[in-house]
Amino acid sequence: MKVKIGGKEKNIIFDPMTHTPNGETGPGDHGKDGIEDFVQNHKCNQKCTALGLESLAEEESDGE
Repeated sequence: MKVKIGGKEKNIIFDPMTHTPNGETGPGDHGKDGIEDFVQNHKCNQKCTALGLESLAEEESDGE
């Protein structure tokens, strides 16, 4: 979502979804299935790069 704060336009990430190994953080926590689904379907973009996050695809290929 884009918002203006102090006259400057900013991107805001909201309503984060968390998945934990035990699936115990709330109704949206789909446990290991949710983690696996995210890893398989996530496509890194400029936001991931700006946050300094490593590519999930690179991590998968390191394990093979």
